[in-house]
Amino acid sequence: LPALRLAVARRAAGFGCGIGPEDLITTAGALEALTLALRATCVAGQTVAIESPMYYGLLQSIEALGLRVIEIPTHPRHGLSLEALREALDEHAVSAVVAMPTGGNPLGSSASDQSKRELVALLAARRIPLIEDDVLGDLAHHDGRPSPAKAFDRDGGVLWCSSLSKSAAPGLRVGWIAAGRWQAAVEHLQFTNAVGPSPLNQEVAARFLTGGAYERCLRRARSAYAQRTAAMAAAVLRSFPEGTRISQPAAGFCLWVEMPLGVDAQELYAAALRAHIAITPGPLFSAKLRYRHFIRLSAARWNDAHEPAVRKLGALAAGLARRRPGKDGATVRTKT
Repeated sequence: LPALRLAVARRAAGFGCGIGPEDLITTAGALEALTLALRATCVAGQTVAIESPMYYGLLQSIEALGLRVIEIPTHPRHGLSLEALREALDEHAVSAVVAMPTGGNPLGSSASDQSKRELVALLAARRIPLIEDDVLGDLAHHDGRPSPAKAFDRDGGVLWCSSLSKSAAPGLRVGWIAAGRWQAAVEHLQFTNAVGPSPLNQEVAARFLTGGAYERCLRRARSAYAQRTAAMAAAVLRSFPEGTRISQPAAGFCLWVEMPLGVDAQELYAAALRAHIAITPGPLFSAKLRYRHFIRLSAARWNDAHEPAVRKLGALAAGLARRRPGKDGATVRTKT
């Protein structure tokens, strides 16, 4: 709907994106926007460079499209390694780069404006599109809303994808994409797509964005998630085996937990499931099934009543750590 595109464009202008309503295409959530971006910029058999670790839902979309993957190491605080990316681009024919510069999932990392500027410039010089997942950009814990990489795009090389699904209203399934040079291609793909955002949901989202309710919701959410991730991280460190390390997310509500090498994340997942505790094992966040002793935890609904579950999870991890030393093929380590 025009009202939604206008509302999104006005918000985007507030954090440096020079886009108009005509530059936006509405989608059924951010994952659909990202999938459309991949379809517009790549064909089966081509290679995309991605952050590692990366959200498993997007990895599944990449696999379904028949694309090859190069995993680029990502720092738990500062985001994608530009040096490693540059080396990969020198060695491989890369058709697109997929990154989450603000609030990376699962790390919670956030790149500086300078890093985002350098990333955009690096890819612009090589005419390689950047597919930016900015779904957690509104949930930065401190210092206001960071600028997305799209804010530094001068030639339409960044396909900016976002939604309300993580920040406020997952049930609406309303997202958007500003596709730059690939606008016409994405419009065509969206036109032929059987799934799209509900007009009623778009109207609700437009009113939510323009009436002040969204900003009030964000203020509460940012504060709550900052407190909850810190509290849950402290509980994990109290309960898990010695040597456990945890990310310090700058946005969002996820914790990336590195356990001692002897703790196999898949085995811990199975044991936790039997105890009715939900975790996500690290190998899901890698196309090469790395991060075998990592897990992702969600602090979205954390409160003190959940601490016994963390203690139980820590005891299960300690049992696995005592049973045998382990090995891991992961190339990236989470640092505190």
